[in-house]
Amino acid sequence: MKLEGIAKAIGKRIKELRELRGLTQEDFNEGIGPINDRTLRRIESGELVNMELLTILRIAERLRVPPAEILNVDVHWKTDVLPSEK
Repeated sequence: MKLEGIAKAIGKRIKELRELRGLTQEDFNEGIGPINDRTLRRIESGELVNMELLTILRIAERLRVPPAEILNVDVHWKTDVLPSEK
């Protein structure tokens, strides 16, 4: 799983948490600040790979979960994220 796969897993997790709370994307965006509908769609689809920490914090706050709950995906940092040593 490379960064794109991790972004998809995080986006899927955000969507799951949002839907568990019965929020549409429009409802969700009303309380989140400067994240618009298009950006949220890109995050949830995994298209937005390079999310800012502030964005993750705002999403976590809106979902009323700790940021770790959003990032709770099966990632092996040494093999999935870090560049291989040559």
